[in-house]
Amino acid sequence: MSYGSTAFLRWANYWFGRVEHNLAKGGLPGVPWAELGLAEWSGERGSLHELRAGIARFNGVSPQEVVPALGTTHALWLALAARLEPGDEVVVESPGYEPLWRIPQGLGARVVRLPRMAEDAHRLRPEELSSRLGPRTRVVVITSPHNPSGARSSRADLQALARCCQDVGALLLVDEVYGPCGSALGADGRWGATARTVAPNVVTVGGLAKAYGLGALRVGWMLADPALVQVAEELVESTLQELPPVQIALATRVLDELPRLSVATAALESDGRREQVAAWVEARPRLSWHEPQGVPFGFVRMAGVEDLSVILEGGAERHGVLVAPGSFFGRPDAFRLGWSLAPERLPEALRRLDRVLGLGPG
Repeated sequence: MSYGSTAFLRWANYWFGRVEHNLAKGGLPGVPWAELGLAEWSGERGSLHELRAGIARFNGVSPQEVVPALGTTHALWLALAARLEPGDEVVVESPGYEPLWRIPQGLGARVVRLPRMAEDAHRLRPEELSSRLGPRTRVVVITSPHNPSGARSSRADLQALARCCQDVGALLLVDEVYGPCGSALGADGRWGATARTVAPNVVTVGGLAKAYGLGALRVGWMLADPALVQVAEELVESTLQELPPVQIALATRVLDELPRLSVATAALESDGRREQVAAWVEARPRLSWHEPQGVPFGFVRMAGVEDLSVILEGGAERHGVLVAPGSFFGRPDAFRLGWSLAPERLPEALRRLDRVLGLGPG
């Protein structure tokens, strides 16, 4: 078994911070430490019980369904490792985020692709899923909102997919790290829209990195039935012994700050940045997309080109603007375009992207 190199993460680690205009990020910029309300922290050891309760409150589930993790990708690994044996089959959406298939592949599973067609607004169809399920299928892995297109699966769609999975005894694993994007929280700090409540065989993973700019804290979680939770907790014990006490303490405190921090993620839907990007795409006949709602990114296809990777990397070097090449998601003729950078910088970033794509003055 081998996990191999995650090409997108290597690319992001190299380029993020090297360009003036980063349109490749899918989430909010990092929140400065001074704004996190942690000035009073005295270094005390955190309580895993309190952190689990806070995550449960945010998601609207019971604490018995929660496994805290070191970010969403760690939670994804826990969920898959708790369920899979070598030789099992895992159905994974495509185009999709690279770790969704790299992790099950590294665990010895056979990966089956489930297409999300741009012509169908990247919607997942139950009949397409059913045709890819078999006696060895253990997990179906999707994202909602979809990374990279931003398409959200409705509750009815998720219920239909969960029923398909149930027919073969499989779990539906939903990565919903982008789920809270675009939503302001009430004073109780509850998001409460998790897909975990859709059906008993739905497992979800999430975290605070994308919607709240808290990636540096590595706060993530898995939500599942208590039996799978127990297996995942045993994996945490055998690999980490425990989550870092400092991380537990800071994560618990930050959960109380989410109503305030959610103002920034809600602003992405109301300050005109998405509309500005939509107008930019609409005005260029060679570009097309399905405009997303509630997330700060979309997936743009370009007609007349098979692979944009070299063009986009060259543009980062020469013009200082970065978008995420679609080759990392399985569509080399496309790119993921984000707009979470400061509003006053977006027009110049798009002008530079025009030059990179050959759609504007060089």
